[in-house]
Amino acid sequence: MKTKQIVFKIVTQSLFFSVALFSCSKQIEHQSVLRAGSENQIIGGENADIIFQKKNGVVGLLIVGEKLDSAGAKTQAQAICTGSLISKRTILTAAHCVFSKSTVAVAAVFEPDMKAAFAQKKYIKATGWKFNPDFKPNSVGGKVYSDGNSWNDVAVIYLSSDAPVDSELSKMPTRADADQVLALKPVTLAGYGITTPLVNEVQIIGGQNTIVPIKGISETAGILRFVNDITVINATSDDKEILLDQKNGTQGACHGDSGGPAYVTGADGSLVLIGITSRGTDLNGNCDQQNVFTNVFGYMDWIQKNISM
Repeated sequence: MKTKQIVFKIVTQSLFFSVALFSCSKQIEHQSVLRAGSENQIIGGENADIIFQKKNGVVGLLIVGEKLDSAGAKTQAQAICTGSLISKRTILTAAHCVFSKSTVAVAAVFEPDMKAAFAQKKYIKATGWKFNPDFKPNSVGGKVYSDGNSWNDVAVIYLSSDAPVDSELSKMPTRADADQVLALKPVTLAGYGITTPLVNEVQIIGGQNTIVPIKGISETAGILRFVNDITVINATSDDKEILLDQKNGTQGACHGDSGGPAYVTGADGSLVLIGITSRGTDLNGNCDQQNVFTNVFGYMDWIQKNISM
């Protein structure tokens, strides 16, 4: 994969492919605009400082893609995902973040503010990525959570150099940690996504109901936030997926948080990575219903086989 001609910086561009939460069944255009500010919070949460980011290995991901315009010329667009550092050169994220054939480059940020990090050229390029071969975004059940119909929405991204020395690795789950979600214990979420649950609206265009993005929504993305005490509704018996409550859009994850972590509290009080943000259950692509997370414990064999030290 050639990336030397890719310019990594946060600019205003329309996205031609979707790498955000709920994206796999809807091709919706968004504006990728990142803005710093203390008002930027995960839905119902608060800004995370650099201590939280470093301690838990949370990573901001800028995904760059290419398409041909109407004149046949190549144009680039970008979008945000979130990931977790699991080795000094490996990031764990959602498969749908890198699944598109349009994806040509990925850059990783180890700071709470993505826009500031790119302005200072504080990022690491990826040399490649690998998604689970069983990833099926259009599997039976669609967006709906259904035991036995997992999307297998998990991927790894390989860095061109070691992550910063002060970035700790995310703590991987044990059976006891996975049992916490089976027991419906609350979880903590983190991510760089937008801060409002209403992303799209339905308009009548040409006599048909059409889903269109609400302007300006993505301006709240790019700042790392976290939210505690998220309710676990259910977890599949095969340890593949977890269903979380969004409390009618007042708490939870949204577009740009894709691939980001859900944590349970370990025996020593630290946060343990148990989930990867996959998708929501709202067919219009909004974030006011439930969220589906990939259960990390159910994919530990695949993760360990594909980790780069």
